[in-house]
Amino acid sequence: PAGPVGQELARRWQALFNKAYGGHPNLKKRIREAYRSGAIPAEYQTFSPEVWEFISRASSALGKKDK
Repeated sequence: PAGPVGQELARRWQALFNKAYGGHPNLKKRIREAYRSGAIPAEYQTFSPEVWEFISRASSALGKKDK
């Protein structure tokens, strides 16, 4: 997640997430929480928990680099 490919994926993910939900910060927060807690039923998940974990770790590493 902290490598160049993971960081580019995190940047792209954040840009898409912000484009879709940027005007709704509470919705963004609730979506993140729902995926992290496993509250999204499997049939509605667009990607696996492992992918979500990777994106979360890459985004966290990206945030640490930006500070």
